[in-house]
Amino acid sequence: MARLPSSRCTRWQSGAARSLLLVEHETAWLPQELQSVALRLARADHATYQLGELSLAWSREALQMQGADRGNGQLDVVVSGVRPIPPLASMLFSEAINHLRAAVDNTLFHLVESARDVMVPEKQAREIAMPIHEDPEKFTNWQSQKHSKGLVELGPGTQLGDRIQSLQPYADTTARGATISPARPTHGRAGRVRPPPGPIAEILEYRQTPDHPNSWRTLHRPALR
Repeated sequence: MARLPSSRCTRWQSGAARSLLLVEHETAWLPQELQSVALRLARADHATYQLGELSLAWSREALQMQGADRGNGQLDVVVSGVRPIPPLASMLFSEAINHLRAAVDNTLFHLVESARDVMVPEKQAREIAMPIHEDPEKFTNWQSQKHSKGLVELGPGTQLGDRIQSLQPYADTTARGATISPARPTHGRAGRVRPPPGPIAEILEYRQTPDHPNSWRTLHRPALR
């Protein structure tokens, strides 16, 4: 295995140490258990920025134009083709959504564990995920199911349960923002993937999958409106 010269290795270690100290300083106000959430949000933000740059570069040369002679010295310029959207765009979009979903779920797990002040058993830990419901009845059913499985902190009437309820799309009308237009689903190893619903909150609900690289699936190409 090749080794860096001692001088370069020392500079690399020094730079890595400064980066770690910077991260620790910027997330010092967070509980230790949530510092990884800050890193996830930073990566999601960076992936979104990269997606914007990629989209801008693609859009500048997206259309293939062709002249059509109409006679009498007139010439029409028509669109003869559209360049395919770069595959990296779908990957960046999926990565950003995956990190956002994981950040929300990791935060909820921390709040549950803090509320009971003891470690959450593994079986119950797998049940902790932020619900996103447009229908109040479905949210009520979710709370009942979690309560029956021992996650009383998420049940109705609890402080955490009420906070989650206030963030549901049907309750939090101030959070209405951009939506994502329907598009054709993509195909992959997981088979046919249905396109996610419209509101972005529901995109996060669609991405409620185990936080493991093998579970990542590429979503349809986004078209914000």
